[in-house]
Amino acid sequence: MQAQHSYREGLYRNHFHVARKEQQEWRTFFQNSPAAVLTVDGDGRILMANPAAHVLLGFEERPLTGQALGSCLPALASALRIERVNHVSYTITECKAWRADGKMFIADAWFSIDKTAWGTRLAAVIVDASERLQERERRGLRSAMSTSQIAMGAVLHEIRNLSAAATLMHTNLQRVPRLKNNEDFEALGNLVKALANITSAELRPGEGSITSVDLHTVLDQLRIIIETWFHESEISIHWDIAEKLPSVWVEESGLLQIFLNLAQNSHKAMSSSERKLLTISADFEGDLVIVRFRDTGPGIVAPDELFRPFQRTTGIKGLGLYVSRAIAHSFSAELRYEPTPAGSSWVVELLPLKALEKVPAGYANTTPDHQDSSC
Repeated sequence: MQAQHSYREGLYRNHFHVARKEQQEWRTFFQNSPAAVLTVDGDGRILMANPAAHVLLGFEERPLTGQALGSCLPALASALRIERVNHVSYTITECKAWRADGKMFIADAWFSIDKTAWGTRLAAVIVDASERLQERERRGLRSAMSTSQIAMGAVLHEIRNLSAAATLMHTNLQRVPRLKNNEDFEALGNLVKALANITSAELRPGEGSITSVDLHTVLDQLRIIIETWFHESEISIHWDIAEKLPSVWVEESGLLQIFLNLAQNSHKAMSSSERKLLTISADFEGDLVIVRFRDTGPGIVAPDELFRPFQRTTGIKGLGLYVSRAIAHSFSAELRYEPTPAGSSWVVELLPLKALEKVPAGYANTTPDHQDSSC
């Protein structure tokens, strides 16, 4: 009997020491976490808050305990009032938050809501996402501005071609005797010249944001964006990416935009295909890094008409490939169509960083005037 008592006492002490150690580890994490950590009761009152939470929410001089969660993080306070089916729920949200001085910021919050013996409890880990949001929006604006410039350049280039043809025709018609000194004919010539002057301002993208980029990082971003989308459409994606790839000389958001456009084209092409598979591969071939998008769609009926900004069959949609190629040219890369027995294959040729010095002028030497006839 005494032996059983000693065994139970030893077992109790062991459990006590384990629980105490876990409590100490939790307290160390709670106090030293660089992220804000909160626990809240079912009425939306803060029960516990670590030092990082006091700093994040502007309560350095007074305790957060007892404060209403709704005054700081109304989205989390609202989550407490939602009827839940599951005993415990976990989620992440990007939401507005307010500091004690009334200043707003954007927060990322990972939180769970649990029903305990003491009532409903919410636990949250919160970080300030304002800088990330600002940088994301700045990158988006730079990318949008660059794409707009390229698209405008495409329009001006096509108009310039037409105005050049009109100028040539006007010059030839000047030889007709009855058109000499004709006011309407002279006015037409002045209009053609004015149009040529306007198109001389053809825009090109800047190169300020072109830098050395890890291609794996861009492809990882692409994977995150498209995998769920393709899965919902019952389209499989096979990734065949070489482990060791050199850094490439690109504008990161521009390269991602090219990849997204190619993925979108393949997604649309395979919408009615029986076999739906997109293979994305990347490897080092010769002096270039090659990225391929190969799909099992119906293929391209008229490859010669690709990369033309305006087509009667596609209308404004024809700008997509033209702009993608122009973006590629802006950082001395290339986008081309690769004929295949079945489906479609698109190739993006990227310049490794070590080969940069071999390219003298980048996009300036690859304007629409110097492209092949398919452009």
